[in-house]
Amino acid sequence: MTSLPGNLTSQPDQRFYQLLTALFFGITSSLIVFINKFILTNYRFPSLTFVGLGQLAGTVSIVCLWNAFRCKNGHLSFGSLKKLFPLPLIYLLNLLSGLGSTKALNLPMFVAMRRFALLFTMIGEFIFLGYRFSRSVKLAIFLMILGAIVAAVNDIYIDIIGCGYVLFNDLMTAANTICVKEKMNSVNLPKNDMLFYNAVCSLPILLCCCLLVDDLNEIIYFEFWKDWVFLLLFCCSCIGGYLLNMSTILCTHFNSPLTTSCIGTIKVSAQMRMIDLEHFHNLHWNGLHQRLCVFMAKFCRNSHQPLWKFGICHSGNFATLPIQDDLVKRLYPVRLPCCKNMLSSSFMGANLLIACGWC
Repeated sequence: MTSLPGNLTSQPDQRFYQLLTALFFGITSSLIVFINKFILTNYRFPSLTFVGLGQLAGTVSIVCLWNAFRCKNGHLSFGSLKKLFPLPLIYLLNLLSGLGSTKALNLPMFVAMRRFALLFTMIGEFIFLGYRFSRSVKLAIFLMILGAIVAAVNDIYIDIIGCGYVLFNDLMTAANTICVKEKMNSVNLPKNDMLFYNAVCSLPILLCCCLLVDDLNEIIYFEFWKDWVFLLLFCCSCIGGYLLNMSTILCTHFNSPLTTSCIGTIKVSAQMRMIDLEHFHNLHWNGLHQRLCVFMAKFCRNSHQPLWKFGICHSGNFATLPIQDDLVKRLYPVRLPCCKNMLSSSFMGANLLIACGWC
């Protein structure tokens, strides 16, 4: 399923780079969500678009400084941009649709609809890259989509415009990873330059959106601009945008677009509070319960007992997932506070994935 660079001939080297880039992408994407959550929720920053604008500006600045340090010139070239096309356009559409899609649907429906990016990626890889997938891979993708739908069954709200908007974002996400893979194989262009062209082409469009849509007075007179903690988080977000894009390219290059999409979908948490498994009092993301259970089941994939014996038991206002594997016994029981409307939906989806014995 995975196309690897030709210079990696050793199987251990292949596995090492695949694992390293996958971990880099998973950790980076989790950290950027954590940082943006603090900026937008805790500090109540008024503009998500301005945060995205800062990340694009940070990407351009980092690439320029990197090339200046290496005494490398000749960034902008219409010929190079032409070779890279349509990747900058797809990147821009993915960015714009991603910024607005979170407001199109309620959170459970949004999480469920976003899973279709996996299906679009798999179809796109088959058509444009010629990849063939085994039945186990197809079944895995089907179960991930079905599990998300079951998890959102109690919160289904049909909004044709909203669903169409999120599905378009799914399509652009799949197209972006597939186009990155294709350009990495066909265009002799450094990864930093790819990020530079994507950011430069998207920066003026996003700036216009920020000027037309957002209230500039709220941004200019934001009360925490003089708070050094907020400024540090905002700078980390700008740098994190570059790291996230670079990790996406590296993970797609050494693995496959579908692998990158799966990591983005099943990454353990959108909040770093999951590290302390006994303190889940402030979590608010419905999909987190499902993701945590799937993550813990992965630790037991080599256990002597089949996964379907590890069921989710309900005890009082908490849910406990008993695991007998010595590797994770010290982490359990995991107590997850369940909201009244989330209990059945979240854990039905997780039970479905775990009961089928695949993670």
